Amino acid sequence: MNIQDLEMEVMILRSLETARKEQANRDYDLLLKQQQEDDDLRFAQEIQDRVEPVHSSWNEWRKRNPIF
Repeated sequence: MNIQDLEMEVMILRSLETARKEQANRDYDLLLKQQQEDDDLRFAQEIQDRVEPVHSSWNEWRKRNPIF
């Protein structure tokens, strides 16, 4: 092997390492995005679980008190 072959191999290895790091960053960003979406859905469900009983009670009250 001559010096040019070694330089070429080093360049290829660096390119592969850069590509691996970039893919790891994309994977991490996707994971964070998915976790945020899951958190948002969980939060929305918690709010809905709290609102539905109140809304249901309000509708029942309105049925009994048609003036409102």
